Order: sequence, then C-alpha cells, then structure tokens
Amino acid sequence: MTEEIPGRRRGTGRPRRPPKAMTRARLERIALHHLDRYPSSVENLRRVLERRAEKSRQFHEGDAAEHSDWIEAVLRRLVELGHLDDDAYGAAVARRLRERGSSGRLITARLAAKGLSFDRVRNILEDEDSTDADQQAARIFIRRRRLGPYRPDPEVRADRRQRDLAALARAGFSYSVASAALDEPLDEEP
Repeated sequence: MTEEIPGRRRGTGRPRRPPKAMTRARLERIALHHLDRYPSSVENLRRVLERRAEKSRQFHEGDAAEHSDWIEAVLRRLVELGHLDDDAYGAAVARRLRERGSSGRLITARLAAKGLSFDRVRNILEDEDSTDADQQAARIFIRRRRLGPYRPDPEVRADRRQRDLAALARAGFSYSVASAALDEPLDEEP
C-alpha cells in the first residue's frame, strides 16, 4: 500500500495522493498541459517544472541534476517546436496590459517577474512611443477606476484629486502623465 502525504485537500475529506515519480516523458506532459492552459515564458515554465520535480523528489528518490537536465531538454524541444517564444509571449502580455490601462513601468515589472530579461522587455516596448502609450493607458486607467473627470460630482472631483494622483502613481504613471490625464476634458459623457 502506498504511503499518503499528510494533509487534506481543501474542501474534501480525502488525504492528498503522493506525487508520481518524475520521468522525462512526465515532464513533457506536464509542460504541454501547462502551455495548453496558460501562456508562458521559458523561465516561467522552467520554474513550474522545477517545482513539480522538487515535489516528486521530496517523496521519491531522484537526482536533482538529472531532473535539471530533463527540464532543459524539454524546454529546448518546446522552443524548437515553436511552443515557447519569449518575444511573442512578452508582446502579447504587454498588449493586453496596455489595453487594460497599465503603465510601462508596471508592464516591465510584470514581464521581469515572468522571467524575461530587461533587454528583451525593452525591445518589446520600444516599438511604441512610451509617452503617448502611457498617456493612453492613463486615460484607460482613470476611466476604468472612475477617477478624475469620470467622477459624477464636480465637488468630489476637486477634493479627490490628490487621491487620484496617488492611485495613478501607484499604478506606475509619472506625475506629468497622471496630471495631464486627470485634467483632460471628457469627449463623451461618462
């Protein structure tokens, strides 16, 4: 009978099953399943696979160096097949975040957290004029959060200006971009 890992699954009364022993084929299946569900950078997928291999090593015997070699081989194969492309991933994430109203600083931080190098992020973001892109993103941000001109009451608008500037600063926008976005008149009714 197999030994069970202590602890219970959240919401069920059943104990957790032990992880399966790690093989190269299993790592490939885990990687493909992850990529089927989530877009990923090479470094982010490496972290996912390393976590899974570590869980398996804690329960089963295994060589960390061998698992590392398998992970690198799986990543190389996925890059060769075109399943992993850091430039395309970074451009897609940057575009999605811009459409949501994220600043260039926030985009840079998010992509760096996913394992993209600073040079790669800079190349992805250099295609756009950063001031115009940040200005447009700030407009989207204040519309989504109903800040500045999108507040219905003009008295509240004036009283909350400093709070709105602070919210834009926390989102990574410079003072000049934030101030200009808040002072812009509305083209249409909110």
